[in-house]
Amino acid sequence: MKSIIKLMLSFFLILGSADIFACDYPEKISIPDGNSATKLEMVTTMNYVKAWVKARKFNASADDMEETSAKFNAQVRVFNAKGN
Repeated sequence: MKSIIKLMLSFFLILGSADIFACDYPEKISIPDGNSATKLEMVTTMNYVKAWVKARKFNASADDMEETSAKFNAQVRVFNAKGN
């Protein structure tokens, strides 16, 4: 994951356009239902959530970050309660 981020950053730096660095508000992530999700879905979503939270402007999105993390953590608890 880190190598992909480094590659993307290098690509943006090469282009050197200020428009590329404009902070667009990322789309919300779809959180899988812990009752029906597979382990792969949960791990993949965990990685997306971590990257998504890091990519957001803090002041503009702190509430969304907390809400998204709380929703994901709730579904992880449901998932783990099934004995996975």
